[in-house]
Amino acid sequence: EEIALKAGLTKGALYFHFRSKEDILYEMISRTLAQSVANVAITARTARTPEEFFEAIVRFNVKSGIYHERNNLDFWVQAMSYSRIRKLINLRYRELVEIFARAVLPRYGSTQAARRQLAVFTLSLADGLCVRRVFDTGIVNFKSQTRLFRAISSCAIGGKEYKC
Repeated sequence: EEIALKAGLTKGALYFHFRSKEDILYEMISRTLAQSVANVAITARTARTPEEFFEAIVRFNVKSGIYHERNNLDFWVQAMSYSRIRKLINLRYRELVEIFARAVLPRYGSTQAARRQLAVFTLSLADGLCVRRVFDTGIVNFKSQTRLFRAISSCAIGGKEYKC
């Protein structure tokens, strides 16, 4: 009823387009993830460093307001309870990893597998910061986190650690 009301539809009209609440949730998530993949694909046209990808992911999350959603964590937990939606989320996440791994410079990993792991790390860090921001909006400063990520990644190139 809430969705129909906010969409300016009757429940009947809403269910004409969607068979179930799961279908509505699937469509919402599919669109959100498509935007995320498109954002990373656009970034990959010019970005070649983990820092550039991290900054683009954070910018997208801030712009889209993903971390502002009061019930964001509940939303994703509920979504993951449906195997069809969990498969979609994992498929899109793997697409993000591949886009990143293909675009990032080889000096950040001598093999495609190493660059994939760097992609997972970078995406997970951005995701984690967004989740932390949901819990405590006052503790996460994305500009500071981006500077910190830039400093850390400049100290470790290609799996070798350097003193900064």
